[in-house]
Amino acid sequence: MSTESTHLTIFFFNIIFISTFEPSISIAASSPKFPCSGPRYSSFPFCNTSLPITSRARSLVHLLRLHEKISLLSDNASAVPRLGIPAYEWWSESLHGIATNGPGVSFNGSIPSATSFSQVILMAAAFNRSLWSSVGSAIAVEARAMTIMGKQG
Repeated sequence: MSTESTHLTIFFFNIIFISTFEPSISIAASSPKFPCSGPRYSSFPFCNTSLPITSRARSLVHLLRLHEKISLLSDNASAVPRLGIPAYEWWSESLHGIATNGPGVSFNGSIPSATSFSQVILMAAAFNRSLWSSVGSAIAVEARAMTIMGKQG
């Protein structure tokens, strides 16, 4: 697989994976809840699951305008309403500790800190499902422990 193909695959995977499986997606008013949903958006080639992933990724990158590509690279990726891609807040997945995911958590002597994992785009680039599962389990254990200690967010 070429470098360009690898980059396109990672980019596409992140957009679709995060937008589809993250429950706390911030939705723009004119965007669907999930990408590729509804007849208006499902006809885009990047939504066609029968196409190879590299073709779908190329399609998405080709359809995105420069300012849209740039807006997807920040910690709060903007929606792309014309393509049906919802907005996403990267800091809402608890990879950087439960404390940074909402109000109410403050560290003190009983809970000095939370684990901070790599950013979503790096985790996804590992293409390692067992790693994702382990990270999710660690976050769940910390969240439960903080709840038991009365420090939930």
